[in-house]
This record gives sequence, structure tokens and C-alpha cells, in this order.
Amino acid sequence: MNIHRRSAAGSILILVATVIPPLVPLLAQAETIAPPPAYGIYLQKGGEWVRLHYQPARRVPVGEMGYVIGILHRTRVFLLGERSEIRISDRQPAIYFYGANPADFYTVVKLERKDGLREFHYGIYPVGGSAEVVDEYRVKVRIEKTGKDLYRLTPAEPLKPGEYGIVLGDHICPFGLDG
Repeated sequence: MNIHRRSAAGSILILVATVIPPLVPLLAQAETIAPPPAYGIYLQKGGEWVRLHYQPARRVPVGEMGYVIGILHRTRVFLLGERSEIRISDRQPAIYFYGANPADFYTVVKLERKDGLREFHYGIYPVGGSAEVVDEYRVKVRIEKTGKDLYRLTPAEPLKPGEYGIVLGDHICPFGLDG
């Protein structure tokens, strides 16, 4: 009976010895990244987390009184400075959000650099309407739920080098993509 147990154990060792070595290179390549350390908005930069911080933006009408397209008024929203301090090189960065689905609250925008500012435009309907990011500044994204209260947002297409931001009302979490 002891001989039988030894041969079964030996068979398992032989099986493990033949299966595991070919898997080692694959396991070494697989990245196991822990979720972001706390609530907030994070960019994944290599194996590290970079927390994005809100910056208050200023909002002013386009031109002296804004301009009207039909009944839509345009408003400039801008941040001071032409470059964000947070720089990335990944053209399809992973951005993580804790809490509710980011599609319900946030918009990713391409910021236009102009006269020492980074800006985008809102379109505002005057009668009972809300502000919406004008389509030419909006970045299309994919959103996946990756855990309890954790969402991953990625651009639907590779981003071009430039300045970007995650918008919530009059606040922007800016970052820049270097080419």
C-alpha cells in the first residue's frame, strides 16, 4: 500500500515537473497589478498608479457675448498653462475610477493649446438646457467594470500626442500624451 502511494506521488511530481517549466515564461510575462490604492481617478502608467487631481477651470462665453448656432451658445472652458504636469506615453491609457459608472458623470476631452491655455468648448442651450461638451473636443471611450465599484476607461481609438482632460462640470483632471 505504501508503494502505491509513492508511485502516485511520483507520478504527480513528474506531471508537475513537465507542465510547470513551459508555463514559467508565460507566467513571468503576465502582469498582476493590484487595484488603485484608494478612491479617486488613476492613470495606469507601467506598473504604477498616478492619481489625477481636479483643477478648477474657468468658463467664459466665446467672443464677447458667446455665439449662437441656432439656439446653442458656446462657452470656452480653460486651464492656465499649455502643458499638464502629468505626462504619459501610452496612446491608449487605462484610466480607473472608483464609485459609480464614469459614463454617467465624466467626459474625456482633447484640450486645445492656445495662447498659454488649454481649452475646450461647451455648448449650452439657453432655455432649461445643460452644458454638453462640443463633439469636436470629445474623446470616445470604452468603459468596463473590473471590480466592485471599480471601472476602467480606455480611449476607443489611440490618442494623438497632445493635452487631454477628464471633465466633471467646471473641473478638469488634466494629463498630456507625449509623442
